[in-house]
Amino acid sequence: MQQARAQIVHSSSWTAQDGAEYFDESGARIPFQEVVGSALSYGGTLNSEGSLGFHIADGRVIGVAVYGHHLQCFGYIKDHDHLLREFGEPDRSVTVEAYGDLMGYEHFYTAAEKVVHWDSGRNRVSLILLGKVAHVTT
Repeated sequence: MQQARAQIVHSSSWTAQDGAEYFDESGARIPFQEVVGSALSYGGTLNSEGSLGFHIADGRVIGVAVYGHHLQCFGYIKDHDHLLREFGEPDRSVTVEAYGDLMGYEHFYTAAEKVVHWDSGRNRVSLILLGKVAHVTT
């Protein structure tokens, strides 16, 4: 695993040299193994180097995030309308803006337990969440 989020983590940092580092409420460094153990025991997220994230609750994987190079297979989708034709009309959509500029969309498919993020700046699918992760938004 490359990164993890867990209840015991109050803050984290990442550098190319050291990778991810995790800190508790007092600022003390938490070993990576403890962060992973906490995520597995009490819920959290474990992200692999392979562009997959695993959302964990009650000791079980309840959702998977697909990002990075794993989304190359969707590279043929070149605009937002094409995305909607491929994935279908969502149950709910959220327009993502920053400083008045359109950044993209989050599309929620309730029955399929799927969320698809569209990056309008790069005209591409930027994230797919599968499973019980519909509460996760940017």
